[in-house]
Amino acid sequence: RKWLCCGLLLACSITTALCAADPSPEFVTALTMATYAFAVGAWATLNVLTRESYPLKVRSAACGVARMWACFGGMVAGPAGATILHKLHTLMVMYAAAFACAMLAIALVLPASAGKTVVD
Repeated sequence: RKWLCCGLLLACSITTALCAADPSPEFVTALTMATYAFAVGAWATLNVLTRESYPLKVRSAACGVARMWACFGGMVAGPAGATILHKLHTLMVMYAAAFACAMLAIALVLPASAGKTVVD
């Protein structure tokens, strides 16, 4: 499951980087649909991985920290996006890099969960 999630995030990173390479509307639409499909699969796999790897208290605390960063990102996204919106290529490359960083974090930090039972 860990490597499935990493593969899906890598696919997200590649499709997003390809959007930066060719900004034609048809190509971007097709790649956006592919990125969304890969992202949904990655989130579903990550949900299973975290349940198998960490106890409930740790998951709850992590959800709180993730929510805090999501709120911070929401506050920063508007001004930052307005600043770099005219540089769509840069924005897409940054987005692709975020997927790649998430893949590396899962591959290097998250413990393998094959054969484990859910701990709660």
